[in-house]
Amino acid sequence: MKLRGDGAGDPHLNLKPPPPAAARGLKRFCDPDKVAMIIGMPLVTAAMVAWHVRAEGWRPAVWWAALALFVPAQIALSAGYHRYFSHRSHAAAPVVEWFYLLFGAAGVQNSALKWANDHRRHHQHQDREADPHPGPRGFWYCHVGWIIFAEKRRHRTYKVKDWETNPRVQWQHRHIHALSLAQTFLVPGLIGAGLGAPIGGVAVCGLLKMICLQHATFSINSWGHTFGRRIFAPEVSATDSALLNFVVMGEGHHNFHHAFPRAYTLAYRWYHWEPTGWWTAALARLGL
Repeated sequence: MKLRGDGAGDPHLNLKPPPPAAARGLKRFCDPDKVAMIIGMPLVTAAMVAWHVRAEGWRPAVWWAALALFVPAQIALSAGYHRYFSHRSHAAAPVVEWFYLLFGAAGVQNSALKWANDHRRHHQHQDREADPHPGPRGFWYCHVGWIIFAEKRRHRTYKVKDWETNPRVQWQHRHIHALSLAQTFLVPGLIGAGLGAPIGGVAVCGLLKMICLQHATFSINSWGHTFGRRIFAPEVSATDSALLNFVVMGEGHHNFHHAFPRAYTLAYRWYHWEPTGWWTAALARLGL
């Protein structure tokens, strides 16, 4: 694995005209599937967690298992979807790519290909109209509004040509829905059954873990563009937040990231919490 610590911009910004707007009715205003995911799924999860506790009792092992699944998935999203696939901050062996692609699917945030496409648009057009979630639009729009509202379709462009020939990325893109379903229901259910709590496996290790992963990412777009300090790039809305940094495993130094988008670590002080950067440095030492 080779690491990058410079602030060079992303060279892979291939453009393609956005598709024509063909949606009608409710879909012209918002994406019903995303509304169900963002609003409905937390309600379903709360009901299932309550059912689990009532039917199976309090099982600490289930919550520890959920944490054990959350950590590698968050690393896969931070080091993989974000720093590797979006910014190419380091090189990675195929086995590491598989780790990023398989565990990243647990976040139910689309394929690495689509995630990187949106994120590259965000950096190229930061805080402007073509930015999928521009900071000036406000906290809640940047948190979930940009996902729900159909207006973002007007600015779709294709910026991931460099991943078109990668068979692992293309395989994940084709099978992302099956992978996400397996990591939300099948695998957690089997883990829960092994712990004597199949309902808790799905509710806590699957659904609740998924929601935490999603809102951790969403918080970088909202909190990370609202609260904190702007030291390195004061002209953009991105901020550095120690609190956010702890929650998202080192991704909270977002102003630094916008100033140096291809840096493999966002820690600019020796004492900064940066598990994602530590992971990447460890892989480099192992030659991965």
